[in-house]
Amino acid sequence: MPDVGGIRLGILGLGSMGRHHVRNARATDGVDLVALADPGGDRFGVAGDLPVRRGVRELIDAGIDAAIVATPTALHEEAALALAEAGVHALIEKPLAASVEEGTRIRDAFAAASLVGAVGYVERCNPALIDMRARIASGQLGEIEQIVTRRQSPFPARISDVGVVKDLATHDVDLAAWVADASYESIYARTSRRSGRPHEDMMVASGVLTGGILVNHLVNWLTPYKDRTTIVTGERGALVADTAMGDLTFYENGHAPLQWDAIAAFRGAGCALRADETRTARPRTRAIPRRDHRRRRRTRHHGRGPRQSARHRGNPGLGGQRASNRHDRPLLTPSAKPPGRRPAAGRRKSPASGSPRPSGGRPSRAPRAPRHPRSAPRPTCGRGARSFVPA
Repeated sequence: MPDVGGIRLGILGLGSMGRHHVRNARATDGVDLVALADPGGDRFGVAGDLPVRRGVRELIDAGIDAAIVATPTALHEEAALALAEAGVHALIEKPLAASVEEGTRIRDAFAAASLVGAVGYVERCNPALIDMRARIASGQLGEIEQIVTRRQSPFPARISDVGVVKDLATHDVDLAAWVADASYESIYARTSRRSGRPHEDMMVASGVLTGGILVNHLVNWLTPYKDRTTIVTGERGALVADTAMGDLTFYENGHAPLQWDAIAAFRGAGCALRADETRTARPRTRAIPRRDHRRRRRTRHHGRGPRQSARHRGNPGLGGQRASNRHDRPLLTPSAKPPGRRPAAGRRKSPASGSPRPSGGRPSRAPRAPRHPRSAPRPTCGRGARSFVPA
């Protein structure tokens, strides 16, 4: 009885992407990894006991049934056409080719040989997008109105031969049409080069899918964090997928009663609206707390500003009057004596406390605490300072 094994697979290219294909091929049931090829050798040490061949011709000579092409984009066409001519199925890493003409020749070659020719769009295997596509097909969102994608991250060191359009934006262009099961009628884009490299590093694209679905793609290599978001908006709500984490969230449109008085005041009394009109956002379930600021206390500004006279500034040349501004008094040291007032006439110190005691008339005041000079740091809170602490 003949030995029926798995698919005999060969991998061309053992670089940043090829090494991951080697690991996944060995972990996949029904696949036998039988040959590897890379002109640059095995720089990541993933070959194991398999010899590393020089190129695609040696890979084909190993008797493979299918191949994965993970070479630089400029070498995709040569490898793909050789595999199609040899009758070998192929998975080619994105982007498929360096130009539209090269991609067309690759597609026609595999179609003429009745072979499977696929492109490595890994987002089609993302669990969040798989679930999103199924929910859209089941009618959870109703009619699809808009698809928005964001794919932003820092610059990857592994990329040197293409720009952000062929490396990242190609994912979003594909997944938008795939999840909606629609094709592009038109798409426009603007790019820029901000990092000084020969290829673009920022792109904004807008398009329209069949059925009038609006599409927007925001892609760049200049964001200091990783953002992978896909938002599909329909008449019944929105699906939001975080494709980096594999999370999917459904936001359903709510039905909230509207007051006729508010509608009439805003839209005019002649507008006929139902009381249960469907709103395009979920009704707010709780009020946003309001921040209550304390009222600032007014303080007198004695002796401040250019209008004050030298006398009120405590100029020692004019009789040495003590400054009336509490921030103009000298900062005390442990050895300094507090600048208390001179005992007024008719006052005497108490033997017990040492504080002046009036011999008659109004009672004495307690000595004031030392004040900060104008050159010292001002207090950050307390009297005269702004306070934003809620009451």
